[in-house]
Amino acid sequence: MLNKVVLVILASCISSMSFACSKPVQPELPEVGSAVLAQMVKAQKDVKKYLALSDEYLACQGDKKRYNAMIDEMKAVGDDFNALVKDYKARS
Repeated sequence: MLNKVVLVILASCISSMSFACSKPVQPELPEVGSAVLAQMVKAQKDVKKYLALSDEYLACQGDKKRYNAMIDEMKAVGDDFNALVKDYKARS
C-alpha cells in the first residue's frame, strides 16, 4: 500500500515537472488597426500570462539553443504587443 502511495506521489511530481517544462503557446493578438478596448485588455492579460509561463519554461530549460530561441520568441511577442498598444493609443 505504501509503495502505491509513493508511486502516485512520484508520478504526480514528474508530471508537474514536465508540465512546467512545456513550451507555452504564443497568445493570439488582435489585428492592428481594428482592436477595441476589450480585446486590448484580454491581449494584455494573455501576454502577461504567456511571459510568466515562459519564465517558468526558461527556469527548467537546460538546452542553450532552446533557451535562446524562447528569449527571442518572448521579445517578438512583447514587440508585437507594444506595436498594438501604440496603434491603439494613436487611434484613441
